Amino acid sequence: MILQKKVLSRGDVVVCDFDHGGIGAEQMKRRPSVVISDNFVNQSGRMIVVVPLSTHRSDPKPRRNEVLIPATESGLDCDGVAQPLQVRAVDREVRCDAKPIGRVSPPLMAEISSLLADLLAL
Repeated sequence: MILQKKVLSRGDVVVCDFDHGGIGAEQMKRRPSVVISDNFVNQSGRMIVVVPLSTHRSDPKPRRNEVLIPATESGLDCDGVAQPLQVRAVDREVRCDAKPIGRVSPPLMAEISSLLADLLAL
């Protein structure tokens, strides 16, 4: 049997499985995530870089370290927030569903990238 490579692009929202040893405040379970790695990286190997999304928030406004992602872009039933502080590399063949459920617009991708750069002091 030949496995078809999952092709994901920067800005795609894809469901990833984070049930692999997360502890404390780390994101766990299956959750939507935004692909933030460059398309060259996304097409060259199995590893991609993602930022998890969360829809469970006590405050309707995003925190200083989050970016609001509307349901119209995430493919979810409700708005959520991208959490750049939870950035991680995942093996897309093992940890991610094959097809994206949504796509984040370039302006929101720029917000995520800017916040990530600030968080990592880049």
